[in-house]
Amino acid sequence: MGTDDPTQRFSNRVVDYVKYRPTYPPDLIAALKAKMPAGAITADIGAGTGIFTRLLLDQDFTVFAVEPNSAMRHQAETDLRGYPAFHSVSGQAEATTLSVQSINLITCAQAFHWFATPAAVAEFRRILRPGGAIALIWNQRRTVGSAFARGYEALLCQYATDYISVRHENITVDLISQLFSGFNLTTTAYDNAQDLSWAGLKGRLESCSYCPPIDHPHYGPLLAHLQKLFVDHAQVGQVQIAYDTLVYWLRSG
Repeated sequence: MGTDDPTQRFSNRVVDYVKYRPTYPPDLIAALKAKMPAGAITADIGAGTGIFTRLLLDQDFTVFAVEPNSAMRHQAETDLRGYPAFHSVSGQAEATTLSVQSINLITCAQAFHWFATPAAVAEFRRILRPGGAIALIWNQRRTVGSAFARGYEALLCQYATDYISVRHENITVDLISQLFSGFNLTTTAYDNAQDLSWAGLKGRLESCSYCPPIDHPHYGPLLAHLQKLFVDHAQVGQVQIAYDTLVYWLRSG
């Protein structure tokens, strides 16, 4: 079961997180690059194992990857040590340790729902340069549109420990607008998907903080239902999880 401290929820899920979490659409990264000056100084807040950080580095952003979870941060340091523009930062969204007005772009990929607080937003305002921008990004899994999507959602609602309370869909446009008053807000959505084998589907679920651990009474029934869902819907040994990759783009005045 997940810990009450959101900064520690993924400590025992790093391996699955690295192997099975989805990446982000190339068009999204191209759009960020087009909006920002060359080599923009970026703070990737809640950078985790560096999935999104790597995409920014590959497009010549200079990235300060801020991550409070030591296991995830150390994984990013191992995987990204070959990038001269990568800087690992032990910090939190509310206290990044970064200098005042030092950042052109703040990104939060699959992370802002863990720290959507006035304290974090105040820190973002402190480190952001005048005219800077913020991109809040989520891979939002489609819960309708196919029998597999509906079945997977039903499985989570029945067996996942605190899925309903921690899912990022709890963060609304109205809340974002309220927290970031004075910023100009626009939204964009991109198509994204993962094609997963049985091992991939199992690992994708087990990378989530709401997936019960192996000794939890829900784990056995969840795994049995997941395997049946896979058998019922796999084509050529794979199922597809489809996403809408949502980007909330905030530009300071």
